[in-house]
Amino acid sequence: MAVPTVAVVPVADCCSLLCSYLQQNKAAVQIKQDMKKMVQLPMLRGTSRGPRGVEARGGRLFGVSLLELRELGLVKDGVPLVVWSMVEFLREHALHHEGLFRVNGNVRAVEGLKQRLENGEDVDFLVEVDVCTVASLFKQYLRDLPEGLVDSTVQPALIKQHQGEKCYCLE
Repeated sequence: MAVPTVAVVPVADCCSLLCSYLQQNKAAVQIKQDMKKMVQLPMLRGTSRGPRGVEARGGRLFGVSLLELRELGLVKDGVPLVVWSMVEFLREHALHHEGLFRVNGNVRAVEGLKQRLENGEDVDFLVEVDVCTVASLFKQYLRDLPEGLVDSTVQPALIKQHQGEKCYCLE
């Protein structure tokens, strides 16, 4: 049985992303820089729209492992297409929105968006919902990951590396 390969992300990128998430007042600049590093993908048609052509086989995008999404062809350059579309929308329309990840979006709208995306429908975030709802949908996606964003096999090395370095983003 073949052992699946896992892409290695530099510790600096992980640290930058996690620290920017913790600093809500400085989030706009940090998110823009971190997401630009992590998601350097070509622009899709209609950047404010949902992931065009993403069809959830078996009716699931949320709660599915990243490896499974990759096997289904729903990942580009290691990033799930549904995540890319949410991050791109937030990058374009929400960088200066204070408290973006602190303020919850409409619960019904989040659930409706989740269902529509899993049904393979196109979703126009710009027309249909506000930025807090898309941010809540993104947080829900991350919460629903079965093994989390950082795999348990990588966590000890990440923690050890981080303990040896000073995190400049918390100053």
